[in-house]
Amino acid sequence: MNIEEHLRVALAREQAPKGFASRVIQKAAERRRRRTALAWMAIAALFAAASLITVEVRDYEARREEAGRKAGQQVALALKIASAKLHATRKLLRRTTHAI
Repeated sequence: MNIEEHLRVALAREQAPKGFASRVIQKAAERRRRRTALAWMAIAALFAAASLITVEVRDYEARREEAGRKAGQQVALALKIASAKLHATRKLLRRTTHAI
């Protein structure tokens, strides 16, 4: 047998085995189901990530607001203390200037 005959025999058309078409269709359907399941899992993961990000942003904003409130309270206290010190210093200066 020469090479052309080997090729002709090797590449000759053959009848597909029984059930071949149904197996191909079944595998295609399985792949489609897997792809659909993966798509839904990806969507669920995106929603979970979006929820976590939303919670974190709200928590961050709450912490920032609380820090702002504390800073405001500290400024008010510092002004009270400074005012009291200035008042005490004025009193002391008035006494000192009257004593001279």
